[in-house]
Amino acid sequence: PIINRDVYGLSGDGIRDMFVTFWLGAFVSSVALSLIKNIKRQGRLLLIAQLLGSLAILPMMTRIPHEAFLTIVFVWGLSAGVSIAMSRSIVQDAAPKDQLARVLSIYQLGFMAGAPFGAAIMGWLVDACGPYKIAIVPAAGMTVLIIWMAVRTPIWNLKNEAYKPKS
Repeated sequence: PIINRDVYGLSGDGIRDMFVTFWLGAFVSSVALSLIKNIKRQGRLLLIAQLLGSLAILPMMTRIPHEAFLTIVFVWGLSAGVSIAMSRSIVQDAAPKDQLARVLSIYQLGFMAGAPFGAAIMGWLVDACGPYKIAIVPAAGMTVLIIWMAVRTPIWNLKNEAYKPKS
């Protein structure tokens, strides 16, 4: 919203375009995943989607045309749709079946509870650094976290037990 207002001089219509574009991307990737259904390496897909979403925002460090900005928001939405679906799928597969509801409730709490804190911190950083330079903070932070997860956790090599190769 700050880029929408301060860089492009837009108001509610620009925010509308951002939200529609982001969620359209998330919808498209969710539909694509529902058609694929049989994903062998869910963890790899999750980490790659997160990395693409993180790196997609780097062009926002320069003044780009509004259409390019919306394209970035769409790509970000594509990766978010994959990330949301894959993370839930991985949690559901890993959770003990008799504890699934509890595990998913904690997952959802963690998924949503971080948003207000992240928004507040990013708002303070945008005020301090401006709307252009700030894109490096989430991009670099997520990239470091993704690399750490790929190297130090089993998620990169996680195999979907229900995977059935096409014959």
